[in-house]
Amino acid sequence: VLQAGVQQARHPGATPAVLRSAVEQAVLLEKELVVDPEWFLRWSERTGGAGVDVRVKEGTHHNELTRHRYEVVLHKPDAAKPGDALPLDAVPTVEWDGDLDRLADQVGGRNEAVVRVTGVPNARLADEFAAARELGQEDPGAPTVPPLDPPLIRAWAARHGWDAVVTWSADAVEQVDVLVFRDGPVAGRILTGAYVPGQGDRTPVNNPAVASAITALLPALRTYLRDTLPEYMVPAAIVPIGSVPLTDNGKPDRRALPVPDFAAGGSGRAPSTPEEESLCALFAAVLGLDRVGVDDNFFTVGGHSLLATKLVSRVRAVHGVEIPIRLVFQAPTVAELAAHLTSLSN
Repeated sequence: VLQAGVQQARHPGATPAVLRSAVEQAVLLEKELVVDPEWFLRWSERTGGAGVDVRVKEGTHHNELTRHRYEVVLHKPDAAKPGDALPLDAVPTVEWDGDLDRLADQVGGRNEAVVRVTGVPNARLADEFAAARELGQEDPGAPTVPPLDPPLIRAWAARHGWDAVVTWSADAVEQVDVLVFRDGPVAGRILTGAYVPGQGDRTPVNNPAVASAITALLPALRTYLRDTLPEYMVPAAIVPIGSVPLTDNGKPDRRALPVPDFAAGGSGRAPSTPEEESLCALFAAVLGLDRVGVDDNFFTVGGHSLLATKLVSRVRAVHGVEIPIRLVFQAPTVAELAAHLTSLSN
């Protein structure tokens, strides 16, 4: 869901097929450790912990921290006496129907001290989940009840003299569960079982080492190809993908591949002379990149013979110097070409 929103912002106007591939690529190259809340429950069970309390992040602003991160409290066995922990995994449930007044009547009319409200769409994720749904990454069905913002849920509970704990729903990534405590504040109490694990068998953690290995492989592969192939056969970009997108006929769908990042193979070293600075700007303008480093190879970061012709024309217009097009192939970096530009200008 996070990457659906990120890739949609990065590639405005891209087709759903391209965005889907970009999302899959971003997940493949994720370098941060991503842990499912269920991992902590399993870990606590294996180690004999006193319990696990999982909650959504506090905060009123919608950002990556509040949308996609959560808090976990691990209770040690020697830190709690028998009976101190309040188990919440089996408390009675009420389904959210979109009406807070009706929910107040439902909760207030029960005898139990704690009630779980399920199926509450998380307003923090509404836009990103809609983007993921459009890409076919999530259930195509649109929410049938209005979403709620976690801070508003707690404020609603406080108006009735209750307290509320908001945790993730294991059944739907865009939903939360709300534990309503009718007997007052829960601060200082040891809670367990607020987060109820799902029934499916899913991978609890990703493997960032895979992303690191792919990242390390790309420059080595580029070097190998430059050393073994003629210049015109070296790929302008190498794009790692988790799987090959296919058409309805089962053939590779080239139009669904992620957009190549031609600047990925560049060194990024900044220019140190006026000639290098000018050529960096010309390289970037011709290649349609935000910036180019002085050691970036024109053909590695997206150039080809037609763009080389355009580069020669730009150099002539800016510097009044005629550079043979073969020189771009012989000296394809800004640093190499700048040396020739200086000698031709003198």
